[in-house]
Amino acid sequence: MSQRRTILATLFPARVTQWFGPALVAGGAAAIIGVVTVTSGVLDLTASTPHPQGWATFLHYVFNRSVAHHSADLTPPADLDSEPRIIKGAVYYSRVCANCHAGPGFGQSPVALALRPQPQYLVTQAKLFDASGLFWIVKHGVKYSAMPAWTTQSRDDEVWSIVAFLRALPGLDNARYQALAGMTPDPVPAAAPAQGEGSYHPDIAMNNGGTDAVPDYSVSRPAVAFGRGSIGADPTLACVQCHGADGAGRAGAPFPNLTLLDRVTFKKALTQFATGARHSGYMQPVAAQLTNAQIDALTAAFGAMPRRPSPQFAATPAQLALGEQIANKGIPAARVNACQICHAINRADSKLYPAIAGQNVWYLRDQLALFRAGQRDGGDPINPMLAAAHGLTDPQIAAVSAWYAARPPEAPAAVPENPKTAAD
Repeated sequence: MSQRRTILATLFPARVTQWFGPALVAGGAAAIIGVVTVTSGVLDLTASTPHPQGWATFLHYVFNRSVAHHSADLTPPADLDSEPRIIKGAVYYSRVCANCHAGPGFGQSPVALALRPQPQYLVTQAKLFDASGLFWIVKHGVKYSAMPAWTTQSRDDEVWSIVAFLRALPGLDNARYQALAGMTPDPVPAAAPAQGEGSYHPDIAMNNGGTDAVPDYSVSRPAVAFGRGSIGADPTLACVQCHGADGAGRAGAPFPNLTLLDRVTFKKALTQFATGARHSGYMQPVAAQLTNAQIDALTAAFGAMPRRPSPQFAATPAQLALGEQIANKGIPAARVNACQICHAINRADSKLYPAIAGQNVWYLRDQLALFRAGQRDGGDPINPMLAAAHGLTDPQIAAVSAWYAARPPEAPAAVPENPKTAAD
């Protein structure tokens, strides 16, 4: 019995200080084993080998807990589920996110399914996250995966538009998805092959356990293919999905009417998007692909288009009356000057005062909200619009946007192109 007590006392000392030695020895041994394991190269980090199921489950649990913790205090915007937000998110999703996560009626690319970890099939998986969690994932991305952060961290409005679409995604069929995204309809079989049929990848693990489980991945056909490596010989094709074939934009979507922009404003915007002076997770990835010659070609192409009205929208007489008052008289109590002080003389200098009459109402609302939040300055920190929009409330922004959108477009003065404006 005494021998047994001696062994137990050795293994489990009575005093805390007696644990230090064994703990140091154990820690040192673990460190040596870790160093040898890492430096020897025996760890298999190849993407061709799936994660062990237990390890994959552990990582996904850590990911879920991290998202839940960091997104707990986020508050979604009141209009999160509005049609303009959903449309805006649908366009980006179809052009970028679908390359890995696919869409209704389409399976995932074999290239995407060869990633480790494999990107989820968001048609079924998006509903497993709440709005705040989706926002955190889209904005910040996920380390040690192929999920990138949003291109710019200062455009929460763009991120929320992706969230709006992801919330709607599980309820969309193929036709509605393509219509929201402004896609040229692709032929989809009336009955696509069943989940898992003709799998491209033998290592796909389907999450089919439990009554509430939904498939993690989709190996059905046809699959979404990765896009082209460059913007192509005709850069105008990259603009159609958002701005329409005629450049006037799309009904119910917050994309600007390009036919109402003068050439100087148009070229300046593309250049600033390309260099990152003007922030946008939508426009920077597109504009960054453009050469100077392509920017000039787009400027000439849209500058030559006939001016077209923006899509129709609904506004109440009271809203238009309030908008007219703000535009012509301002809001003295909130130190908001009349908008027309500058924008009524856009014909005199369209570089300083862009024409906004007849512009897309949803686009005007978005831009005023960005100016108010100090998130748009176009590289000019003393832009007068930052102060002009600071005192506006949401209803006032909606009203003045509606008033300008309802006005007939006014042609700005022609601005001759010369070397001095090339850098604007």
